[in-house]
Amino acid sequence: MKSFSILSRVKIAFLIGLEILKRQRIYFLFSLVAIVLVVFVQLKFNFFYSDNIISIGLIGTYQEHDLPIELTKLISQPLVKSDENSRVKPNLVLSWDTNNDGTEFKFKLKPDLKWSDGSKVLSSDLEFTIPDVETSFPDNQTIQFKLKDAYSPFPSLLTKPIFKKGSLVGTGPYRITKIEKSRIFITKITLTPLDLSLPIIFVRFYPNEKVAQTGFALGEVGAFFGVSDTGFFVNNPKAILLQNVDYSKIVTVLYSMSDSFVGGKARSLRPWHRVRWRPVP
Repeated sequence: MKSFSILSRVKIAFLIGLEILKRQRIYFLFSLVAIVLVVFVQLKFNFFYSDNIISIGLIGTYQEHDLPIELTKLISQPLVKSDENSRVKPNLVLSWDTNNDGTEFKFKLKPDLKWSDGSKVLSSDLEFTIPDVETSFPDNQTIQFKLKDAYSPFPSLLTKPIFKKGSLVGTGPYRITKIEKSRIFITKITLTPLDLSLPIIFVRFYPNEKVAQTGFALGEVGAFFGVSDTGFFVNNPKAILLQNVDYSKIVTVLYSMSDSFVGGKARSLRPWHRVRWRPVP
């Protein structure tokens, strides 16, 4: 008798709720559409920022195998690093040894290193594609390189962040939790921190600076890296421009002397005309 009474109350409440929905269906449908629209706009443009979320824009078309260094530095670290005086020092390795003729190098990994997925870093987890260099792993902590020809500054070639073989799992403070693409090119990457005190980072990729400017105007990102045309941002009262010289890039001008304009009799550009470019800090 008691269970019958409870079922009756539930049924009556359900019928009353159904009747209210029928009478107020217009307002209910309007509210549902509004909620869906707000959620879509937030996910698309991220208008409502959180203190624990950062949105960054990068210009260029990238795939998983050629991500820019600004991103890879967040998700992993290199075996060695260069200091302010361009001297190579150990980073994820304790040290390295070389033979007398500079054709063989052995690097010893630091103990207790872990990938961002929680697994232990083993030397065999790594993969290197360096021309004329043979790589082997004598044990779980040792990486051995045999060079075809002597090259004493070989450690300087190992300053790029490392990743677990066949993946984008690194040793850095962030891990990739989501990748969005348009055909084969990446449009957005979500980086989640291993330390919860760090912010979540959304990285958006734009094919050119014109599209990037539109994305900035729409509020898709709060910061950009690698902008060459600063006019849009200089004239934007909401933007703060920070300029820094990138000494890792080289600008080269090549002349074809077989071209009629350059190498012809009436040439205005001559082979002894040299232009020396030097970045000014």
